[in-house]
Amino acid sequence: MSTSMQLDQALAREKQGDPQAAYEAIRRLTSAGNNDPLVLLHGGRLAMALCRHTESLDLLGRAAACDLDPRQRLDLSTLYFMQDCFGPAIAQARIATEQSPGDRQAWGHLARLAVEGRDPETARQACLHLLSHNAGDATAAVQLASLDAQAGDFEQAERRYRAVLEAEPHRSGAIAGLVKCRRFEPGEDILDWIERADVPGQKNPDRARLHFARAKVFNDWRDYDAAWQAAREANGLKRRLAGHDRRAVEAQKDLVLASARQALADGRRSDRSEAPLLIVGMPRSGTTLVEQMLADNPRFYPGGEVPAFERTMARIPQGQTVFQALQRGQDFDLDAFAEAYLEYFRGFINFSGERIINKVPTNFFYIGLFLLLFPRGHVVNLRRHPLDVAVSIYFENFAERFAYTTDLDDIFHFRALYEDLMAQWRTLFPDRILDLDYEALVTDPEGQGRELRDFLGMSGDSGPGHESSRNRVETPSVWQVRQPFYRHAVARWRRYEKWLADYQDWA
Repeated sequence: MSTSMQLDQALAREKQGDPQAAYEAIRRLTSAGNNDPLVLLHGGRLAMALCRHTESLDLLGRAAACDLDPRQRLDLSTLYFMQDCFGPAIAQARIATEQSPGDRQAWGHLARLAVEGRDPETARQACLHLLSHNAGDATAAVQLASLDAQAGDFEQAERRYRAVLEAEPHRSGAIAGLVKCRRFEPGEDILDWIERADVPGQKNPDRARLHFARAKVFNDWRDYDAAWQAAREANGLKRRLAGHDRRAVEAQKDLVLASARQALADGRRSDRSEAPLLIVGMPRSGTTLVEQMLADNPRFYPGGEVPAFERTMARIPQGQTVFQALQRGQDFDLDAFAEAYLEYFRGFINFSGERIINKVPTNFFYIGLFLLLFPRGHVVNLRRHPLDVAVSIYFENFAERFAYTTDLDDIFHFRALYEDLMAQWRTLFPDRILDLDYEALVTDPEGQGRELRDFLGMSGDSGPGHESSRNRVETPSVWQVRQPFYRHAVARWRRYEKWLADYQDWA
């Protein structure tokens, strides 16, 4: 029977709902020395789906050595990317562009992978190539502007965003990027740009983006009534897209606590010696600022806001059930999980240093697991006035999965859950968690910086220099964190006090 017929039979088994049988059939082909590119690519894909990542990467490596056409190279690149192997993914995409220099899809694919893999220079080159062949490529131009902003070149970013909007005024993504470039003064033309973009027929996500942009500008202009109204309209549109499930997050809290308590009672901890760092807190509480204070220390890798825990759970067998396994006292390879977590960060093109910083604020759910994986790890918890946090969240356009951010009641419910969970973690891990107050950080950065460095065992290192850090910033604080320490964000909530009457207990 020919290779193509055997492959078709294997893929038919997959369609019938038996990917394991499909993979075993393909594996028999590859074990017999069959290096047909389609066989290897499908085998790598199925092995990945079955969480057999070592086998998947072996098959993909064999495919990479074959004479692939550009489409197959892009497929291979995507399979590497789906397993967080950014270096090989970018390399295969680059080969595809060399094979087919006029293929705009290949160049766009390379740009996207390079952004995700933290290879900004390759991303920039790919975007410039696209623009050199089509100056009107708004997607590439917006990506270039975003790269400029992440690197701290806000003047160049603003010029690029404005050039895009001159050609395509309705680009809500360009508007969202433009308003983040600086603080605007009354009388500037920024509101005109937003109004031009607000055309009939815009989808709800685009309309919400424009309302959030208005809210930011009106806040800059100190027109707080108009700012609040724009934020309210933006969040109303976002609520139509996704709702917040309070029961689900409460169940998650109970599960992560129960699993950590049981694991500690069972004496189950990894014996790893690494000392990575979690920076947690409510969103908009200063986590990016603290990461920037450490970013230029060569011992640290600023990992930013990436789904490291979730990706690790997806990569290893039974990873999705780690909390249930620990809660039930079942066997679970914490060492393998810890290694996969570290390997995720090592896959980024710009990786360096020995201590990884993970600063997803809501990783406070994972503190117990983190300290079971890395007993020498550290957790820095950022605290900020609850009403200031609520206002800052309410004015920010978060991804749909953060559905609680669109409703004040949900924001404060989430805040209460966070505070309760942090209190429990402090009881379980009293010497591994440092609380830093945002208000103290911006008024006494030197003193708070010393406390932070002492906690991390780096007392002899230099003090904070966040605004001059060379680290790229990919969070909503892209502009603010580049500024010198300032206090005008402290007590911001008082500008909106009349809309917060129902939450004054939090003051």
